Amino acid sequence: MRAAPRVAVGESWVDPRDVAGITRGVGPKALTLTVHTFPAKRGLWRRRRREGGTRVDREVSFASEADLAAARDRLRGECFPANALWLDPANETKKVLVVVNPAAGGGKGARLYERDVEPVLRCAFETQMDAPKKSSPSRADFENRVTFSRLDVLLTRARGDAHAACAALDLDAYAAVVCVGGDGTLAEARNGLVAARAGDAAARRRAASFPIGVVPAGSGNAVAKSLAFFANEPCDAASAALAVARGGSCALDAADVFVPKTKTEETDETSANDDDEPSRVAMRSLLS
Repeated sequence: MRAAPRVAVGESWVDPRDVAGITRGVGPKALTLTVHTFPAKRGLWRRRRREGGTRVDREVSFASEADLAAARDRLRGECFPANALWLDPANETKKVLVVVNPAAGGGKGARLYERDVEPVLRCAFETQMDAPKKSSPSRADFENRVTFSRLDVLLTRARGDAHAACAALDLDAYAAVVCVGGDGTLAEARNGLVAARAGDAAARRRAASFPIGVVPAGSGNAVAKSLAFFANEPCDAASAALAVARGGSCALDAADVFVPKTKTEETDETSANDDDEPSRVAMRSLLS
């Protein structure tokens, strides 16, 4: 049996596949790093799965800023995929749009997000900062630290909400979209990104390759299951959220089905000389 990979964190070891984030302490713990992990457990039929409430933290203290910076760079390099989105300095301050479909999975989408997804994502996309400095800081100053979150959560209320949100998304301000729902939620988000930019070839290509994370909360979850199988990881909400937090990505093929043009439409298009969108799109689909 193949041995699990291990990374040294102080005097302990962690499986890098379980690491959701590495955060720096504030105040009296400014020279500490905390590695947040969500270890997988064996369940029925020895299947591995994760839960949002099983976080295990490893804290390490350092003597100097230089030691802390060196350890942080080493841990980020050893714990996260080489192509991780969050290792790119351009994405360090960008937001992440999380689209949650509360109707997914028989009405359990919102509860699943709160229980298994949000705790994982917060480890990657929330940062604590020191309170304003004072000559004599009180205990309350350390307790009332400012938390900066890069998560922008949308709770959909009706069909089309995900499409509209992604169609209006500022691709320069956001680094990714995360869908917590089924295959329909994912399709809405992807279609919104691409369809709204159909008139601009460069914008359409950028939208088509914009990162989309998938967290299974629906009844079928075909795309999420394919990605989990490919990565040899459990297909559950916490494990999918962990994959988002870790920032690894892979490309998927997409199929766009077009409605055949009538002779009148072909004539109108020829006169307009517009070849950006050759036909009306009947369906856009990701191939997993």
